[in-house]
Amino acid sequence: MKKYITLIIILTAALLFPVATRKAEKRVDKIVQFSVHAGSNYNFQIYNTAMAAIKLSVYKYSCNKKQLIWEKTIDAKQLSKFPGAENAMKQKVIVHNVKESSERIEASFQVIYNSKGNIFENSQASLLEKNKVDNEMEVAI
Repeated sequence: MKKYITLIIILTAALLFPVATRKAEKRVDKIVQFSVHAGSNYNFQIYNTAMAAIKLSVYKYSCNKKQLIWEKTIDAKQLSKFPGAENAMKQKVIVHNVKESSERIEASFQVIYNSKGNIFENSQASLLEKNKVDNEMEVAI
């Protein structure tokens, strides 16, 4: 009988030991601050017909899968209507409970220019730094 009790205690300890020693995975909130502004002076007549639309996006990578977390489209408008850098349009996005060890967050933007039917696209994406909560992405039109 003693052998069975001892065996049960040893097996129970062996099964519970890995659970007790497993670390709780660190979860953090990540902040992305998009800053949208005109990168040039578009007040000249040549730019009167030029328009730009912008798509801002935030993705999460987990287990080699890309998941859209947040997206916003800024409708097309004349380039001269975008504010300068000092009055940039700001958009703050908070992604909650990110697993630092196994998940990555990507911020991206796509600018679609249209001038008299000629289309030009510009895009950029950036993975947010690990161990950094506040991140900024500048979108200069």
